Amino acid sequence: MAFLVGQKYAIGQSVKKISYTSSAIPPRYRNGKITEVFTKTNSAGSVHYYYKVLWDDSRKSEHAQHTLRPLDQNNTP
Repeated sequence: MAFLVGQKYAIGQSVKKISYTSSAIPPRYRNGKITEVFTKTNSAGSVHYYYKVLWDDSRKSEHAQHTLRPLDQNNTP
């Protein structure tokens, strides 16, 4: 099995974040664009990629790479 190592997303790329609140509530999606890419090093010395995202509702937030998914060509979640 191949593993992707390094940065997954580029600045300006559209991404989505799935919000799971409860198994009884369907997942919600937020769509946005990457505005900044940076790395953080954990206590073990491993480097992880983080992204600043400008969401469709004009809010900004910071997320680890593993919490984001690419938005497909049709802009559907």
